[in-house]
Amino acid sequence: MELKDAILADTGKNLNISGGLGNTLDSAIIIHKNSDFNKHTEAEDFILNYYEKGRKLNWRVVDRSLVSHKDKKINKIKVRIQSESSKEAPIYVEAYYFDVTEWES
Repeated sequence: MELKDAILADTGKNLNISGGLGNTLDSAIIIHKNSDFNKHTEAEDFILNYYEKGRKLNWRVVDRSLVSHKDKKINKIKVRIQSESSKEAPIYVEAYYFDVTEWES
């Protein structure tokens, strides 16, 4: 199932996205400009919250940076992840990638 279809099934929100799951530069989630959001960061936050709830983890964004990759503008977001039941030290840091080329042109 595509990420777009999973989000629609779970939340009822039909996001204007395509691409991959966002776990690598080459599988970045493409956020199309004619989406329901005024800024690409709103769509990114919605998707990150969707992932967080689905994985039953607590996390917070620790870094956002715009990088170029194969003539695309990619927003790289690093999140610090903790277990939902623990307030102890973070388990690890993950990065998610969003293709925002349409927004940055």
